[in-house]
Amino acid sequence: PTRRSSDLEHVPQKVERVGRGYELRRLPPMLAVQAETVETGETLYEEQAPLPPSFAFTGEVKRTEWYSTVSPVLLERAFTTISLPGGMEQPAQRRRWILPLPTRFGMDPAALAPADSSLENKPGTQAAGVQQASVQFVRRPAQRLAVGTVKGYPSNEAVLETVSRITEAARRDGLRVVTQGGRPVFIHLCYDVKNVYNRKGQLSMAVWLAQPAWLQDNEVGLVLERSEERRVG
Repeated sequence: PTRRSSDLEHVPQKVERVGRGYELRRLPPMLAVQAETVETGETLYEEQAPLPPSFAFTGEVKRTEWYSTVSPVLLERAFTTISLPGGMEQPAQRRRWILPLPTRFGMDPAALAPADSSLENKPGTQAAGVQQASVQFVRRPAQRLAVGTVKGYPSNEAVLETVSRITEAARRDGLRVVTQGGRPVFIHLCYDVKNVYNRKGQLSMAVWLAQPAWLQDNEVGLVLERSEERRVG
């Protein structure tokens, strides 16, 4: 038998208005697998593929399984610090892969098989520069984002340049951007990747989509303060 898969489901995004160089969008509440690393040293500057880390995969691939698929992959990045002995601190970056589950699994994390909480010595958790790692099911609230397109190949430099450009435009229009450590918190939206879940809602695969280059858009969304819900909702 051959492996089967359902139709691809896309996370809906409501465009509330168009600014100068960005769109104001609303992400809906969602149930998601959330895999997270906190990184230090040279790892902060490395290129990062949007595919989730190996420890996020909690399900096996079976050829007779029926799979549900979702796109895009959401990769949230934020500046932070970690504590060192003697009261010192070290600059760090939190990368948080937000992997939306198909709507068929509802909104209750307790109804799913638990995410793997035993990460000791699991591949990806001991990589150079990785200080902390975790994976869990979460129910995320709705979010508003100021979204702009990454021009060209989504290298780390191109993503950060896009963040800077959108931040300037959003603040010029009076939007309040969430910051951590003095830097904007942003989400990289990757449309050329899909997550694949088995019948239990376990992440089993993550694959690149086969589609024309002009459809392989990558976007950056600045996370806006929740007060924006009242100002523009």
